[in-house]
Amino acid sequence: MNDTALRWANLAEAATLVALFCVAMPLKYMAGFPAAVSLVGSIHGICFLLFIFVLMRALFMRSIGIPYSLALVVGAFIPFGGFINDYWMRKRQEV
Repeated sequence: MNDTALRWANLAEAATLVALFCVAMPLKYMAGFPAAVSLVGSIHGICFLLFIFVLMRALFMRSIGIPYSLALVVGAFIPFGGFINDYWMRKRQEV
């Protein structure tokens, strides 16, 4: 696994988290459509697990270090944090 796989997994996780907060939750609470959270939440859960799997694989293959991986995990829990993570990963690939 290379940095590109980690970036794609991160972007998928970030996009689904934003969709969960900005689309599905308003649909649930403002439009009375709770199925949106169930669907988008499930997709986000799968993307999050994929991100953690790719991250752990990169960590075990020593592609990334522990401090960098912890920063990526923290960013994954913050809405729009995954996009900041992507910026860091792009900068890291350029070096």
